Amino acid sequence: MDCDRYPDSPFCGGNPINLAPIGFEISLVQDECNFGIEFNTTLAFIKLPPFQIVIRNPNCTYKPPEPITRVPQPPPDIIENPVPQCNFGVWINNFLSEIYEEEYITGTRDVPAKFYGEKHLDVTRIYYPLPTPKIIPNNGYPRNANLAIDVNYSYILKSNSAYLKNVVGENGIVEYSNTYGDIDGKVFGDPREDSTEWERKIKVNATVYYAVGTSATPEIVIHSQTKTTTGFEIPYCSFAEASFFNRQVNRPFIGSTVYSNGDYKKSLRIQKWYFVCPNQSLDPPPPPKKECCKMPCCPDNSNLERLLRLILKKIGSENLPATVPVSLTRSNSGTLQIQSLAEYFAYSVKQTNAQFGQFPQEIKIQDADLTQEGNQEKTIKLPNLAESIAEIVGILLILQSESNANLIATVNSMIEAGSAKQAASLAVDYSKANSEYLGYKGKQIEHKLPFTFKPGESRLDKMLVSGEVSVKGFENDDKDDLNDALAPLLELAAMWKAANFKNLGTSNTLEKLRSALKGAVDISKAVDDLVKTPPPQDPNNPTPPPAPKKSDWDTFLEQAEQGFIAQPGITDPTNPYSRPLDQRPKIREIGNDTSDTSSSGQ
Repeated sequence: MDCDRYPDSPFCGGNPINLAPIGFEISLVQDECNFGIEFNTTLAFIKLPPFQIVIRNPNCTYKPPEPITRVPQPPPDIIENPVPQCNFGVWINNFLSEIYEEEYITGTRDVPAKFYGEKHLDVTRIYYPLPTPKIIPNNGYPRNANLAIDVNYSYILKSNSAYLKNVVGENGIVEYSNTYGDIDGKVFGDPREDSTEWERKIKVNATVYYAVGTSATPEIVIHSQTKTTTGFEIPYCSFAEASFFNRQVNRPFIGSTVYSNGDYKKSLRIQKWYFVCPNQSLDPPPPPKKECCKMPCCPDNSNLERLLRLILKKIGSENLPATVPVSLTRSNSGTLQIQSLAEYFAYSVKQTNAQFGQFPQEIKIQDADLTQEGNQEKTIKLPNLAESIAEIVGILLILQSESNANLIATVNSMIEAGSAKQAASLAVDYSKANSEYLGYKGKQIEHKLPFTFKPGESRLDKMLVSGEVSVKGFENDDKDDLNDALAPLLELAAMWKAANFKNLGTSNTLEKLRSALKGAVDISKAVDDLVKTPPPQDPNNPTPPPAPKKSDWDTFLEQAEQGFIAQPGITDPTNPYSRPLDQRPKIREIGNDTSDTSSSGQ
């Protein structure tokens, strides 16, 4: 960024914003070397780079060292075309009539590199139609020629060794000089010296035959030439109407680049056009006359007069009056005439206002906060387009960063939610399996669960508030718990432990274990003896001992034989199984009794 030309650029620390939507200011620029005016413009609230039209004092102008030759001053901006003598003819464009090229490069050498080239293609005579028939070979597809042009071509190249060393290199300059004569060149001195001059001169005299109106390749008949024909090209010919030819503008092509150290590159190309009618053989027109310098009435105002003429040309007064659309925002709005720059500025302001809108602007937003109930109205003020765009861009950048963060958080939440759902499903399956395995009773219930939002609400402000939601749950309906079920087992285990375990102490454990086992065997033997041999009758008590108590099994067998007549609910207690008592079924034991006790009545 060139901060000297555009100090208001934000890259240079300036402020490019102007409070006015459009502006145009003119200021005078004058010092010991320059005299001119500066234009400062504003478009759409943006300050544009300043534009200056300045005439510089020739005494202050940097003069680079004189080159080998100079590129001539260009002709006027528009080269006059010849006046057609008929409505339809041949347009001949000699687009390589004059070409000048010049380079001056200081570089790191003691002698600056110099190059100058001058090319001319002169049309000496035009024949249309041909006085005698002529056939063009056209690469095996003959065509009848209908136009011929005599031309003289010349090409002069001048340079020095410093320039050519940049082309062929330091080591190749001697070898290049040895073959330079083969291409019509001459070397004036030692080619290894940077200041040695080189020169080439090429000339060609030829007649070119055309089959105008076809795509046939023109035939070139060379009458004389040098060893080479470098850069030789022929004019272009085509049929054209006089009205079309008159609308074309012929301008010179000018190239000029001047560097701060005095190096420069310049070029100039001039075209010459001809319009030939049938049976009209033309000699080329004479070169344009050079205009003499006109002395103004006041010698001291010479710079001012040229400045004013340049100003009128640059600001475009030649294009007024201009026809413009009535409105740039509506199609088919008609046109109007602009007669002066003041009308143009007023028109520009009006169209700018129509395209960009009126500022400042106030925008009212209804219900700005969707998380709150009611209408939260807000008013936004937009002072100008630049600040509005800056605010919008800033908000968009914030939204972009927040959106990226939300996207990352959402993806992570989805992953965590999937993991949590999987774990919850596994926990439910385990809970169901545990309840089925343990066999406790339960029932399904509904209860309130607090949520940070209310599902099912149609409005966002009502949904984004905390509330309670009815969800289904499970409640244990069993009166007993695990402690109640384990209490009998623990009691039985304690009894079994008390009956079957004995504390033997820590001293002489083996002897105590033997004594305990022997005592258990003695008790078992005494019980067996008591069962097999009842004790003798006491002579002092003649009452016989009571009958031995029947076992539960013997009692069950008797009740089964009698048909359970002693149980309540039996309608016939005298006839078990609907038979007399003496005819009741009997249960008897089959096989040998191997037990230690006798079972009577079985």
